[in-house]
Amino acid sequence: SAFFRAMFAGFREAEQREVELPDISARALSATLRFIYTDELPELRSMEEAEELLMCASKFGIPGLLLICSDMLRDCWLTVGSAVGLLRLADEYGARSLRAEALAVIGTNFDHLKTTVEWDDLLRTGMNPALIQDTLQAVQDASIFAGRASIKL
Repeated sequence: SAFFRAMFAGFREAEQREVELPDISARALSATLRFIYTDELPELRSMEEAEELLMCASKFGIPGLLLICSDMLRDCWLTVGSAVGLLRLADEYGARSLRAEALAVIGTNFDHLKTTVEWDDLLRTGMNPALIQDTLQAVQDASIFAGRASIKL
């Protein structure tokens, strides 16, 4: 990947026998390396494991693993209660399909979610202009689909 190519071409890591990756757990690194060499995905027993592996896949630039983790999070753990956190994660780490699905859940359940601590925290610390625009669009799309929007002709 581009991450490893950059790390081992001209940086001090190219000269060292050990490379420190302080923001990556041994479990996530091991699972990532196993995926790189064998195309096998470990059993992800929790949402936290899937999130950690998604972050690792994004950092190392491994799109196949990123997509698998994104799909796993969407299929197994995306709920109204987890949508805001997964939206933040997906937006930060480039998991486009998870981001789109989390936005759809938020749009459909916005009346409830806008009163939560998670939503307030996202507004204060995690919103970028594109995410704001996409969230508003998701709310509008959900309203139109539900027949609640007034349509001006």
